Amino acid sequence: MIKFNVKIADEVFRIHCRYGFVKDFFEDYMTDEPTDTVIEATLEECDRAAAELKQNALARGDMSYKHYDNVAENSAIFRLITSALLKRGVLMIHGSAIIADGQAYLFTARSGTGKSTHTRLWCELLGSRARILNDDKPFIRPTGNGAIAYGSPWSGNENPGKNTSAPLKAIIKLSRGNENIIRPAAVSEMVPELFAATFQRDCVADKALSLALQTRLLSSVKLYSLQCDISPEAARICYEAVSR
Repeated sequence: MIKFNVKIADEVFRIHCRYGFVKDFFEDYMTDEPTDTVIEATLEECDRAAAELKQNALARGDMSYKHYDNVAENSAIFRLITSALLKRGVLMIHGSAIIADGQAYLFTARSGTGKSTHTRLWCELLGSRARILNDDKPFIRPTGNGAIAYGSPWSGNENPGKNTSAPLKAIIKLSRGNENIIRPAAVSEMVPELFAATFQRDCVADKALSLALQTRLLSSVKLYSLQCDISPEAARICYEAVSR
């Protein structure tokens, strides 16, 4: 068994894993800080993760999907860490998060809408003033005075994410359109968007905790709805609106 400590969203965990692949995956998040919280995926949890990975691949039309035990273990560990972080007041939200001028912005949308494309356009627009925080699974901690966005090792196929954090200034719901239009969004229209994008567990208590944290988050940051194409102009209009 391979053992090492990681620090994610300011929380420290002791990882027990079977494969060097998993240890390498967490390289940027390793720490010497102590912890009593052990994360170890059972074989049953790995099997469930493998079945879910296959189901998702087939749903995407990937008929050539191949099973790898190390990838399944990594996926099972992700679920365990995400559940542990939820109990510590941290949400995993499927989206693309960017840091611009020291502030974080989170884009949510259905898969294939263009979240990653839009955040890359921000980087082209702002140059060294902007960088991707996480392109797939950032962690968000609502606080008594806003919220904090964190990077995570799970950051999409190209893995452009960073092990860092920043105050979360706004959440932007993204949709495709022929015109570039941005407006403030009501909490009521963001509730289903955030619920769909947030990691969910079958456990009733975890779902209740997740909903409570989502409610706090939506009342802590600015909310916007952006209809846009995938042009540099869309990034400029969005940045100018949300960064004020």
